[in-house]
This record gives sequence, structure tokens and C-alpha cells, in this order.
Amino acid sequence: MDTVLIIDDDADFRAITTAILEGKYQVIPAASGLEAISLLKNGLDPDCILLDVSMPGMNGYETLQRIFELPVSAGTPIIFLTGSEDAEEAELHGLELGAMDYLRKPIAASILLKRLEIYTRHGKDLKPIYREKQSRKKPVLYEKLTDWELDIARLAQQRFATKEIAVRLSTTPGTIQTALYVIYQKLDIHFRSQLEELDL
Repeated sequence: MDTVLIIDDDADFRAITTAILEGKYQVIPAASGLEAISLLKNGLDPDCILLDVSMPGMNGYETLQRIFELPVSAGTPIIFLTGSEDAEEAELHGLELGAMDYLRKPIAASILLKRLEIYTRHGKDLKPIYREKQSRKKPVLYEKLTDWELDIARLAQQRFATKEIAVRLSTTPGTIQTALYVIYQKLDIHFRSQLEELDL
């Protein structure tokens, strides 16, 4: 049975959606982005993710970016959910970030089931491809960096702030920020938190 991860702070929506999907999918609910990320880091590998845009704390866009940083998420279809009446700009932003689709609440059960049928099938085709590409990138990452860049990257992995790294390496925060940009380009990553997933 395929697994669907529902990330939404609305307990009523989680309960209603779970009832719709019951018997057709294994449903894993998460009340926040942080809870979902914890589940994924601990081995959950869903076939599709339903992700609410408007959540307190870490919103849907931030959650999406954090999910994409996790190796387990490679190729997993993510569908954004919104209750907003004027959602065109938000929808475009979500799709640009990498979401597969966008559904507006309240969602008709038949539409939700059909979208999940389509995207779980796509996910099965995409996951092996994405994960094979990902596995090819892991070796020799650190060899792309100079010794100085490697020092910066390792300090950033330990969550030192830019100013703290600059003090430790006797340079300016601006120089460190520029170096981090170069490091991200060399390692083909986009966020500092992605450094934590690398073996440097």
C-alpha cells in the first residue's frame, strides 16, 4: 500500500483527509514542518506528500526546501495545499520551488484521489532516477574545494555564524560570505543546511 505524508497544522483537515484515504493509502499525519522532517530523517519514505502552505513557524515553502535537502525525498512528489482565495502568485511560487501540483481547499475527495493516483505512479518512476543521480554526486565532493574553502565549509557545518567563522579565520564576514557562495556552486547545493548532509 502506498504511503502519503500529510503535513498540515489543521487537525480537522488531517482527520478528514485521513478518512478519505483510509483503506487506499497508508496515511502518516504531521502537524508541522519540523515534525515531518523528523519523520523523514528517521526513515519515512512516502510515495507522495501533501503539504499545507500556511502553517505557523515553518511555513510550507520553508518546509519544502528543507525536505528537498534530505536524500530520502529525492523524486518524491509534493502537492501544495492552500485555503487562500487569491492564490495565483503563491501557486506559481510553489511550483517554481519544485512542487508537483497545487490544490485549493476544500478539496473534493474524487479530485484528491485522482491526483494521488497520478503522482504516486509518477513517484515510482522518478525515485530510482533521482536517487541514482544523487548517489553519483556523493563521492569526491570535498576534493572540489581548496583547503581554505574546506575549513569554511566544515565550520559552517558546525553551525558557526558567518561572523564567527570570519573571526576564527582572521578575515572579514564579507569574504566568508563570498567564499560560501563559491562553495555552494562547487558542491551544487543551495542552502547552508545542506552542508550538514555532506561528509567533508
